[in-house]
Amino acid sequence: AKGWYSIENTSFQVGFGMEWDKDLFPYIWIWAPNCGQDGYPWYGRSYTLALEPWSTIHANLERAIQHNEGIKILPGQTMKTQLKAFAIDYTKKLKP
Repeated sequence: AKGWYSIENTSFQVGFGMEWDKDLFPYIWIWAPNCGQDGYPWYGRSYTLALEPWSTIHANLERAIQHNEGIKILPGQTMKTQLKAFAIDYTKKLKP
């Protein structure tokens, strides 16, 4: 319902969180190859998680255009928004 997430490393009781404008970025994309990328530069050694605010459900630009989704910035136009990233100490039992 809101534009935010938090993740926790239960072994270390630390976490990371992020807030953003959900009206601009109503979707969140999850990228987690978890040692699944065998080629350069990871060679199967990367345990990775990326969570990205996204403006469309479509990964393909042509599909986003067909469905009239995504953010359109015209020549000379500007857009401002804010992303807030924060660390969380779960040993203090504080959650956003």
